[in-house]
Amino acid sequence: MLRLLQEHEYYRVGESTPRKMDSRIIAATNVNLEKRITDGTFREDLYYRLRVVPIHVPPLRVRVDEIEPLARYLLPRLSKETGRSLILGRDAIEIMKRYSWPGNVRQLQNALSYAQAICRGQTIHAKHLPPEVLGNISSKNVSPSEIITRQFSRPLALESLQPLAGEMPCKDDCDKTEKQKAKDRAYLSEMIRVLDASHWNRGDTAKTLGISRTTLWRRMKKMGLE
Repeated sequence: MLRLLQEHEYYRVGESTPRKMDSRIIAATNVNLEKRITDGTFREDLYYRLRVVPIHVPPLRVRVDEIEPLARYLLPRLSKETGRSLILGRDAIEIMKRYSWPGNVRQLQNALSYAQAICRGQTIHAKHLPPEVLGNISSKNVSPSEIITRQFSRPLALESLQPLAGEMPCKDDCDKTEKQKAKDRAYLSEMIRVLDASHWNRGDTAKTLGISRTTLWRRMKKMGLE
């Protein structure tokens, strides 16, 4: 191995003529090799032949902002294997962001596979995640609305919502903002109540609210409930 890394050539078994290696070596580890060298359990000369362009990838627990895009990238790949096209609910994403992920991306992928097997609808919610990810939140008889309203310390970004249809303009911009926020909160609460009552069936929810499925999907997306 040392010769291969240093001279870029090797001998096949039974041959006396060296062959050139036309490739690059990428090595990865989850242990501290410098400590292993000090302990005498890893060869120092091999370490410095491998360590040409070191790249340190922090664990997933310190890359919280990457959990959601990673999950959204992995889920379609899993869907191709099972033939089921699912989406991630905001409650599931928030729970995943609060977990430490000791197994990093591999564990995240396995958690999505578990949720995909458990989920019977179109959307993966927090209650579909593995027990170790849920922690002290029971995976039984817990609704997305309960997780959103009781477990999350960070409020939903209601300020970013656009006014809903039928909203009359206010004379004062400040009053308009506060009134719109209040209306958004009330509408969010009502939408979640109807979604829970219909077991998050979008067709039944849209019918109860008197809107189309497209309008429901658009509003759910604005409110982070997709």
